[in-house]
Amino acid sequence: MDQLVQFWKMMGIKEHVLPPLGPHPPRDTFGMAAAVAMLVKSTQPGKHNPKYTQFETLWKLRAAYSNYYHASAFGAENSMTLGRDMAKATLTTCPTQNKWLERFANGCLKRMGQEVRQDLATSIHLIHALQTSLER
Repeated sequence: MDQLVQFWKMMGIKEHVLPPLGPHPPRDTFGMAAAVAMLVKSTQPGKHNPKYTQFETLWKLRAAYSNYYHASAFGAENSMTLGRDMAKATLTTCPTQNKWLERFANGCLKRMGQEVRQDLATSIHLIHALQTSLER
């Protein structure tokens, strides 16, 4: 940052061209409340591990917040959809849809890891039993 300012001074740019870093509005615009809830949830016993909750479960809290926000009058009013049919993009002011929370989540994922539990194949005996049951 110091180099930028130094180069600007060399070129005769006297006014500061960087936007101010603050103050931020007195509300949660970064999704920090959702991040705190995710941290608290991470300390609770999980479905597959009694010591902690998996990252995917934490991430569901973000989705719940986002769904609630967009269902609210404020969220519905402050979002726009671009495009139509299958190709759509939504512009939103939802605090959980921003770069800060994305970086927070990436940090959580890197520290926690991700445990993938594949669906197991259904045995042929079970399929035959289901088919017989359906035919009856």
